[in-house]
Amino acid sequence: MTADATTQKSWGTIFLGTEREVNLDQLSAVVPKRGDVWSRDQEETYLERVQQRAKEQARTILEQAGRERAELLAEARGEVARIREETEQQAATLLAERRSLQAEAARLHEEARLLHASSEET
Repeated sequence: MTADATTQKSWGTIFLGTEREVNLDQLSAVVPKRGDVWSRDQEETYLERVQQRAKEQARTILEQAGRERAELLAEARGEVARIREETEQQAATLLAERRSLQAEAARLHEEARLLHASSEET
């Protein structure tokens, strides 16, 4: 091959690395046609749709989180009410037991006073 033949063969050839070359016809078959390329308006419209979808998904997630929060609060309030009721019942039981023990102590004190008084008389 002469230098002119080599130059002409290389003219219009795109080298993509070692031992790989493509001519303009092959490259244009791979590259999208001008009509297939996105315009700025198309890109903006696409990005607006993506943003809208993201906002809807975020709204859905926030609504679900709000519902879960409300459920957890209701469950916690129920647990607090249950614990308060148990505590009040225990307090009432302890108060009754204390009064009973105080009455028993007063009775025993009186009995001891009477015994002491009777022992002094004898």
